[in-house]
Amino acid sequence: MVPSSDDALLGLAREYLDLIAATDHGHGDPDDRPHAASQRAVIHDQILQALGLTRADPFNPIAWAK
Repeated sequence: MVPSSDDALLGLAREYLDLIAATDHGHGDPDDRPHAASQRAVIHDQILQALGLTRADPFNPIAWAK
């Protein structure tokens, strides 16, 4: 899935930030962290694809999502 609208990109940004919070060891349910980390990687790749980037490109997804 490659988001084609600003709303879709905004949704990915919000979801990414939610997943960051879920994987933070000071927050969220420890039992949910492995799933959240996997989902975070999927969303990260979707963001990169939507922006025409790869993991080799210099990109800070947290700064972008904020």
